[in-house]
This record gives sequence, C-alpha cells and structure tokens, in this order.
Amino acid sequence: MNEREKQNEKLLIWADYIDGMIPPPTPDFFLTDSVELVVVDKKTRFHILATFRPWLLDFLPGCFDEWHYHEITGNPTFFGCDEEAGTVAAVVDFFGLSHEEFCHCFCFDYELPELDKKFGGEKLTEESQCSDIARNIVELVRRRK
Repeated sequence: MNEREKQNEKLLIWADYIDGMIPPPTPDFFLTDSVELVVVDKKTRFHILATFRPWLLDFLPGCFDEWHYHEITGNPTFFGCDEEAGTVAAVVDFFGLSHEEFCHCFCFDYELPELDKKFGGEKLTEESQCSDIARNIVELVRRRK
C-alpha cells in the first residue's frame, strides 16, 4: 500500500468515527477558530482565512493511536510531526491533505469557489453536522483514488 492509499484509509477511518457523532452539549461547540492557509493555483499564491470548529479535531486521539495531546498546549497532535506547528498542520500532514482539501473537509467559512465541484460533497456551513463533514471526506477519497 502506497502512502496515498494509507492516507485515504486513515481519512475513511476518521469519517466513519465522526459520522453520526453528536456535538458536545457545551459552549465549546459554538467556538470557532480560524487558520491562514496558502493555496497555489498555477503560478498564483492565495492566502485565505478559513474558519472551522476545533472541538472536532479534539477527538483525533480517541480514533488514532498515533495522536495524543501536546503536554504544554493541550492541543491534539501526532507522534512524529512538528508539534509546534499546531493541530491544523498536523491534520494536513497526517491525512496528506492540500490546504484546499482541508478547507473542503473541515471548514465552513473560506473564500475558495467551487471546492464541492472539485472534491465532491457540499460546501460546509456553520450549521453543518459531523455527518456532513464525514460525507465530504468520503467524497474526497473517492475523487483522490
């Protein structure tokens, strides 16, 4: 199995893990975080600000043995990554995602047009549920094969 196939398998495991998950009944559910990502289109580089719900990524250590909580920051990360780079960088690295793919699978507020046409699924909204995120992940894997 090559690296891309391993990453796709991990994505499908994650999608299955979160599918149907009920958001925690805490104020954390409403918290959002934004990350600046760089997307390269041909010879043009775009900086975009993407918004996501960080509580979902907090479940990664429960799904994958490679993941743990950083002893200083408490943020989820995985063994072997640059732990100082942050959780989003770890997610991108672990699943082999481009910044566009990360936006499509996890973010609901970004200025990149038609990612749903490129990767399948639908654009997430602030009201999107875990099942919507899982659907986008499954569709992305189908397109990556």
